[in-house]
Amino acid sequence: MKKTIKTVLIIFAGLLFFSCSSAPKNISYKRRVRTPVRTVKQNVRKPQTRELHKKEPEETENIYEKMVKAINKQCPVSISNTLRLDAAEYSKRHNEVRYIYTILNIEKAQFSPAELGAAKNASRLQVKEKLKNDTSLTQYRKDKIIMSCVYLDRNREQVFKISVNPSEY
Repeated sequence: MKKTIKTVLIIFAGLLFFSCSSAPKNISYKRRVRTPVRTVKQNVRKPQTRELHKKEPEETENIYEKMVKAINKQCPVSISNTLRLDAAEYSKRHNEVRYIYTILNIEKAQFSPAELGAAKNASRLQVKEKLKNDTSLTQYRKDKIIMSCVYLDRNREQVFKISVNPSEY
């Protein structure tokens, strides 16, 4: 049993967030800066300022939607001989970016729940550490994006899911 746990941990040791660093370089993650409000009372219109405030969250959502579309155009992407990135998703409702991976050389039925739990915990710690050290994720942190990885086996059955809240990275 120790040998299979070690094998599972070795397989999952390579499962890190490839996708975070593969975001398209041509998308700007900076928010639009509003122009200063004029001091003349005639030119100040309150409905316009309300419209500006309403547009900012939409712009943020559009950035992540564009990023996910760009990633999906490149998918599937082989990360290693055992791991493949199949897709990325953005959920406005949950404010979450989700990466879907397939582990090519395993089936969920091969492992006990304890072994999968150990692999999930080890992978989660590695992913959290990588996210903490990634300086390119500052906009993700500002927008409070939940980062998730869903791992599927070769039969497309979910092995486990790792979610990292913005306060954790």
